[in-house]
Amino acid sequence: MHPSFRKYRTVAATLIAAATLSGCAGHGNYTTEHKNNAENRLAEIKAATNYDMAHQRYVAGDLQKALDAIEDSIAYKEDVAKSHVLQGRVLFEMGRDEAAIQSFARATELDPTNAEAQYYSGMVMERFSQPENAFAYYSRAMELNATDPQYTLASAEMLIELNRLDEAEQLLVGGASNFRHNAGMHQTLGHVAQMRGDNDRAIEEFRQACLLAPDDTALIEDLARAQINAGQYADGEYNLRRILKTPAGKDRRDLTQLQAKCLVQLDRPVEARSILLQLVKDEQGVNDFQTWSELGNVSIILKDETRLRDAASRLVAIAPNRVEGYLLMAMYQRAKGQPEQALLTVDQAIAKAGRNAEAYMLKAIICDELGRPEDARIASAAARQIRAGHTSTVAGVNPD
Repeated sequence: MHPSFRKYRTVAATLIAAATLSGCAGHGNYTTEHKNNAENRLAEIKAATNYDMAHQRYVAGDLQKALDAIEDSIAYKEDVAKSHVLQGRVLFEMGRDEAAIQSFARATELDPTNAEAQYYSGMVMERFSQPENAFAYYSRAMELNATDPQYTLASAEMLIELNRLDEAEQLLVGGASNFRHNAGMHQTLGHVAQMRGDNDRAIEEFRQACLLAPDDTALIEDLARAQINAGQYADGEYNLRRILKTPAGKDRRDLTQLQAKCLVQLDRPVEARSILLQLVKDEQGVNDFQTWSELGNVSIILKDETRLRDAASRLVAIAPNRVEGYLLMAMYQRAKGQPEQALLTVDQAIAKAGRNAEAYMLKAIICDELGRPEDARIASAAARQIRAGHTSTVAGVNPD
């Protein structure tokens, strides 16, 4: 072979080898970058999948599995603010408040504009009984997202908690253009009106709220209670019946008791008695002091001596140191023509309750019926003294 040809072949081989090596190096870099991108995309997909799974389990109430799934999501992709928000919400529902606030803080660190992280931090502060701090978080959430009514409502509710009613009302009315069709805004304004003693305004706000959310039993309850406070017993009883027919309200003993009170005010004591008798029959009713007390009062109206005696005996058994049972028993004894025994029972009530105007008034009535006018006068004076808020003794009687 000619030497010059061998030389050219050697040079060519060297160039080819160099080019080959160069090409392999470039392909390797591309392959590594492509691999890294693929792995990142796969991690994002797995993180998103686990997030969706966590959210579904959270909504279903399966908190431990929700927590496991969101922790897996964060392990795949740690720098996603909404994942830490969901983690905090799950922890909050599990009662792990300190861990929850740390999750919300991490979400805020990743995304300072995340309104949800601020809002749920406020909820933790509420649980910690720190309304000022809760208000600060809710306010920040409201600043970050002024279109979501829940942030404004939460802020207003904290102002109400802090008894800053004017600020709460101003905040709500100021957002009226955005929230005038929001039931929660009218409900909260109704609560402000109630705290001010303005029942008419409260009723109007709750009525507006009910029009906007007619199936919300909490709103109907607010309206009913406001109507009852205003003496609108027929309307209040009607709305209580609406609630008691719903799955959410059918087992509400407190509302059933309130309905019975309305029926008494509407001069329908027989219906009230039927309701109260049903309440005292179940296991919870055996020791339900309030219901037995209401039954005793209705029995007096209906002159139902048997039920009056039963109610009085049960109240004394439930709460032997309270006055109500003794007063009802004294009324029963008086109705049965046993005034001397009734007087002894009233004295027991006074010994238990001390400064109780009703006990002294009943004693005055019984003493008068027994022909003891001076004792009746002294007892009556003691009752007036107690009602007037005086602390001095009256004619030898110490109400204490």
